[in-house]
Amino acid sequence: MIEVGVPGFVSDTWNAISAPPRTPAPIVAKLNRTMNDIINQDDMKKRFAELHLVPVGGSPGDMRKLVEEETRRWGDVIKKAGIQPE
Repeated sequence: MIEVGVPGFVSDTWNAISAPPRTPAPIVAKLNRTMNDIINQDDMKKRFAELHLVPVGGSPGDMRKLVEEETRRWGDVIKKAGIQPE
């Protein structure tokens, strides 16, 4: 998009693992630790590379920040485009 004249265009695709609201913090921490361990295993790194995926990992706070940023970004796009819910 940048090449066709849309400066600063960003459109990423991401996936995340999430737990239901009010999941106890120790369980969230254990799930997070386990997922970070899994994506750092050599066989998983290899598989992600084969799929052209870039695993990031991080903390629940990192994910919360990403969701907030994406909500703001795409909310602005929706408002500027005048898109109305159907």
